[in-house]
Amino acid sequence: MPNTPATACLHQCIFSNRFPHLRKCILDHVDTKFVWTQSPSLRAVSISSLSDSLVFERILLSCPNLTRLDFRVVRRIVTSSSLACQHINLKRLYLMGNISLKSVDIILACLPCLVYLNVKWTVRKNLATYFQHLSNTFNVYLPYLHRFDCEFLYNGHYEDLIKIKSTLERLHPCFTHHLQITKLSYGRVRIYTT
Repeated sequence: MPNTPATACLHQCIFSNRFPHLRKCILDHVDTKFVWTQSPSLRAVSISSLSDSLVFERILLSCPNLTRLDFRVVRRIVTSSSLACQHINLKRLYLMGNISLKSVDIILACLPCLVYLNVKWTVRKNLATYFQHLSNTFNVYLPYLHRFDCEFLYNGHYEDLIKIKSTLERLHPCFTHHLQITKLSYGRVRIYTT
């Protein structure tokens, strides 16, 4: 759906309870030109193209009963130093795209009751440092996290990752016995969970 005034109006209707029986919504993108109120009936929202961190915060604020949120970031988003909300009903989060670890921390800090997290993106830092950071974030912000699924692409040496796999799995209970490592072409490695 193109980005038009009609699209912005539709998004305002969706996130302002004009469709009181709507439980699930799948959108290409979300326009925030108009003010939203609340849509307590929405339980699941999926956005294929998120390019503004304001959309994430506004969805959390307008959907107090949301239990699942999926979004794909199409360009690096910059979040403010903190988000103004704590969303206690969101249990499942699916993130894909170009998100910094700082932004991941800010996003997860407002989701204290999350039980399932699924992420897909390219890792540009040292993988052990990256997993250590995620482990610390999970311990601080996500006390109820029971399942972490991931698919990371990493430019690194397959053999080095095989050597540290057991170390990575010990960093957090959600990493244990789930990590798989596959060598790809062009010096890339795929790290994923099963």
